[in-house]
Amino acid sequence: MRTEFWKRWAAGGRRHGFQKDMPMVEQPPPEKKAQPARIAPIAKEERGKVAAQLNRVDIALDGYDDIFSDFDPSPFSTRLLSKDLIEEVTRRYRETKEGDIEVRFTVPGKRNKDEEAVIKARLKEYFLAQAGKVEEKLHGRKRTGVALLVAGLALVTFHKVMSELFGDGAVHGIYKWVENPVELFGWISTWVGADRIYLQKPEELIERKGMMGRFGKANFVFVSEEMVKKGVEAAGKQAEKKQG
Repeated sequence: MRTEFWKRWAAGGRRHGFQKDMPMVEQPPPEKKAQPARIAPIAKEERGKVAAQLNRVDIALDGYDDIFSDFDPSPFSTRLLSKDLIEEVTRRYRETKEGDIEVRFTVPGKRNKDEEAVIKARLKEYFLAQAGKVEEKLHGRKRTGVALLVAGLALVTFHKVMSELFGDGAVHGIYKWVENPVELFGWISTWVGADRIYLQKPEELIERKGMMGRFGKANFVFVSEEMVKKGVEAAGKQAEKKQG
């Protein structure tokens, strides 16, 4: 009882400004010793997933049909490629030590090497065609630049000839109504054409052309899903032994 009384008195005194010389200091909790980090073993259900082995697999397929459009029933040799698959291929790939592009697919069940050969050829054909389209765009830009440059020089030359040959004659009197716009458009066209040919570098198109060309020469590899699973399980067992 006395102990409880004095505790209440001390608390009341602190509330009213007494016992300033006896501050209550909150003691920090005792420090816990840091425990060494431990890597948990890979769960069995995780080790069995194909996606767990990222060092070997880029894209997991449910079947060869995943590479092609669902709306085209024609054979693999002519069927349209899936846009989603193409997007994944250009996003998920690796580069070899030699700088070549490599894309790996996993397929469940038994592999069909004949169909895989057709698919590889179709993928390379597609990417080379895309590189050709980008090349055509680059040529189109250059052709437009040349046309603008030639047209601009022609207008500037025409303006100079009209000014020099006809002077203040009747012909020049008629021409003076349009001589300023002709000269202005001539110089603008000349500058824009030269800029498009020599100065403007469409970096995005150039980069895309190079990338599509590299994919056109890429190495497309098919791997059995069962082989990948076995590799994952073996890696998991080795990790457990090291941690054990």
